[in-house]
Amino acid sequence: CALPIYMTLTAVNANLGVAPGGNFVFQILKNGLSIGINFTITAQNPLMGVVYLSNISLLTTDRLTINVVAGSANGQDFAAKISYI
Repeated sequence: CALPIYMTLTAVNANLGVAPGGNFVFQILKNGLSIGINFTITAQNPLMGVVYLSNISLLTTDRLTINVVAGSANGQDFAAKISYI
C-alpha cells in the first residue's frame, strides 16, 4: 500500500463546448466540501480565464468532484483543467 503524497492545487481553467447564454458557475469539491471558490464561465464566452489558487492542499487519497451551481448552459462538453504541484 503506497503512502499518500502531498500536493498543492495551483490553477483551474475550464470551457464549455458552446458559449452559455448566462454565466455558468461551478465549484470544485474536495471530499464533498467546496474549496471555497466559485468559478465562472461568463455569458457569451465558452472559455474561462485561468484562476490561480493558493493554499489549497491535497493528498493523493482525496477525491475531487465538480458541482454546477448555476448556469443557462447544460454543461454540454464541459471540461475543467486542474493544475497542481
